[in-house]
Amino acid sequence: GFPTTGGIGVFSGPGVSGSQFLPTIANLTPAINTVVYTFTNSTTGCTNSDSFDVIINPITTIDFDLEDPVTLTLISQVCGNINLVRIVGSPDVSTGFPLTEFSSTDPLMQSRIQMDIGTGQFFIDTDALPAGIYPITYTFTNSFSATTSFTKTVEILPAPVSDFTVGNFCIDTPIQFTSNSTIPIGSITNWEWQIKDSGNNVVGFSTVENPAMSIFNEGNYDIVLKVTSDQGCKSTKTTNVFFGAVPTVTYKAESFCNGDATSFEATVDWGTQIPSPIIDYTWTYGDGVVDAGASDIVTHVYPNFTTYNASVQITTAEGCQASDLQAITIFPYTTVDLSTEYLESFEAAGHGWVTGAEIGSDISWILGAPNGTTINSASDGVNAWWTGANSGNYYNNEESYVNAPCFDLTSLERPMISMDIWNETIESFDGSALQYSTNGGITWLNVGAVNQGVNWYNEDGINGRPGGSTIGWSGETNEWVTARFNLNEIPVLERSQVRFRMAFGSVVDGDVKNGFAFDNINIRERNRLIMVENFTSLSNAGYTSFKDRMRDYKMGADSLDFIYMDYHIPYPEEDSLYNGNEAEPVTRANVYNVSQTINTVVDGNQYQDFQLFDIELIQERSLVDPQFSVAIQILPTDSKSLSVRWDVVAQHMINNPIIVYTVVVEENIVLAPGDTAFNVVKKMLPNPAGSSKDGVNSFNPGDVYSSAQLDWVIDVPLYSSDNLAVIVFVQEKTDGSTPGEIYQAAYIKITDPKDPPLILGLEGVLKHAAEAIDLYPNPVADILYFETDDALSSELTWKIIDQRGVEFASERFYFTNGKYEYDTSSIPNGIYYLVIQSKQGALTYKKLIIMHR
Repeated sequence: GFPTTGGIGVFSGPGVSGSQFLPTIANLTPAINTVVYTFTNSTTGCTNSDSFDVIINPITTIDFDLEDPVTLTLISQVCGNINLVRIVGSPDVSTGFPLTEFSSTDPLMQSRIQMDIGTGQFFIDTDALPAGIYPITYTFTNSFSATTSFTKTVEILPAPVSDFTVGNFCIDTPIQFTSNSTIPIGSITNWEWQIKDSGNNVVGFSTVENPAMSIFNEGNYDIVLKVTSDQGCKSTKTTNVFFGAVPTVTYKAESFCNGDATSFEATVDWGTQIPSPIIDYTWTYGDGVVDAGASDIVTHVYPNFTTYNASVQITTAEGCQASDLQAITIFPYTTVDLSTEYLESFEAAGHGWVTGAEIGSDISWILGAPNGTTINSASDGVNAWWTGANSGNYYNNEESYVNAPCFDLTSLERPMISMDIWNETIESFDGSALQYSTNGGITWLNVGAVNQGVNWYNEDGINGRPGGSTIGWSGETNEWVTARFNLNEIPVLERSQVRFRMAFGSVVDGDVKNGFAFDNINIRERNRLIMVENFTSLSNAGYTSFKDRMRDYKMGADSLDFIYMDYHIPYPEEDSLYNGNEAEPVTRANVYNVSQTINTVVDGNQYQDFQLFDIELIQERSLVDPQFSVAIQILPTDSKSLSVRWDVVAQHMINNPIIVYTVVVEENIVLAPGDTAFNVVKKMLPNPAGSSKDGVNSFNPGDVYSSAQLDWVIDVPLYSSDNLAVIVFVQEKTDGSTPGEIYQAAYIKITDPKDPPLILGLEGVLKHAAEAIDLYPNPVADILYFETDDALSSELTWKIIDQRGVEFASERFYFTNGKYEYDTSSIPNGIYYLVIQSKQGALTYKKLIIMHR
């Protein structure tokens, strides 16, 4: 108050205490506190006073805490990294008036305090807020504009950070999860893993820090990791991950011959699983070469023939991997030609014969000395292939094979294969078959057929299906036998790369035996020519059909297996091709006691008529090794003669004498347009009796019998100057009671044109046909009859002329069953000429007397 000196001043009124005004004891609004200052002058004693009014507004008692975001309870400690934490004031900050706020003198905390404009609430952003103790001040202004501040500290606890990695993404193995969670201070004490499918179903759970959990179906999953610290702070991470299925991969390979570019093609099978992109094919060829980042189709050239372990490994977009490992055998590549045959005795290993089987099958094939109860030796030597791996027997449900090397057979005209075999299987149930492939093993076909060849297949209903076929060997041979078959069925244009395999098949459940064995494989040219001698006649009603059949045979695949020649004999009627060449056909017919046509003799002692001619017999005999080889020489001569020499060499021991026959044939005789006779016998040199070596009754291998020079001055009619050929065949000489076997034959065409005394040509044939026509009666009164057995007569016409050349009648022949007739009653009596002619002119003249009664 004033004054303060010269007297005594006293304050009075509500809230006054001495010389202080204490709002806490004053009256609160709306009361007015009047404070009076009274001063008394100590000298005069005079008193005076002054007053003023004081209005006391009430203040608000305030406090605050932090709200747990999960439990909503009030706390003074919170974990970091839990996003926004609300600061809960008391009273609520939203009830305050301007200047109501939360603040901090700590700059970091101040930067993290934020207000929600919409609600007026204050929050602390705890994300990435370092742990520590921070001051926070609550400033509250009430409705009386009274502002109150309150400061206290809050603690931010160390927060863990959940993090993890997924070790693999393929459902074929348990998935490895690794926690990479961190905490700046303290430690993580709890891990909670969950795997949730697309329906939010928990399909995997673990509390292990680094668990391995299985997922059974491919697809997208949420991986959730919640970690808890030692102070109870938590952190959760959720990641959506696609886990892929693992497909099945297989590959097929083609072309396994040495030097080939072997091709590989991988196939990926997802089954019912969801496919995923394949990002890598890695091919490991087994020879040190690895082809990574390749495609599903590749080729590779192997350096040598042997067996390689080749694999393909695929990788999906999820890193899933699958692989297929197979043994790939590269086979030797052998060229077989006329001078180099293939012979494998199996006495040494490593020649390119390799076992194989269908998936899941056992393999009983072994190379070694057979020691079964029945099959107990090789054919010769020590080793053979046999099915004895199952304690001397084969397995049930076996689908196995032995692959052979690759062969080039293009130089062979008449390829064949032979082998020694021993079969001891359950007949009709188990068996073996030889198969071939010309496309690198993609498809396999059986060599041969049942009941053909030599000791070839005997069963066409094998339940075990060797090589996928029901045809093959089944049952028992009781010993080693040599089986042979031609390889004609291999297409000529596909013989540059041929593979073989011996397949074995057995039923699922049944008795087992020693099985099948083979030894001494031989691939070579068939060198036996079969001699087919046919006795025929133009007058035989079956002549044309048999001739056409033989023509078809000669144009077929088996044409190189046999030599065919025709002896024309006059049965049942005259034959124009018999005229002028009678001794040879008759002599040979007598050798075989043939008196009728058509009769065919195969290799001297197999008789067949034209209805029964069996080409399979030709095929079978062509597989038999010939007892002799025959080489023919055509010596230089003039155009009117022919000179021949030959050498016959024994290939085996022969204990009987032989006769060598040299035959000249005319290859093609055109009887009429579209009608040609083949290989008609013209001459036998030196004569039909042939050549034999006096006093020689046996031959050792390598013995040579050479002919003298056989000369012939051509003295028979020919139909062409350049269609001659020479046939030489070796026949067993017998006592004559039965014909001997023909051991071998050879054929050579004469390339130099010959100029015989008479070349008949087609007109010569027709002249023979004209001369063969009989007419009667002569003299004739009315009906004139014509008769012939020569089919070519239908190509001719006739006319009746008088001695002046005046024509009285003419017509074409129309024979019915060899007969034709004409009524001469319109022609006057007289002497005439009957002229038989072709388109080129008259062929023959016959005197005819007409005398009507």
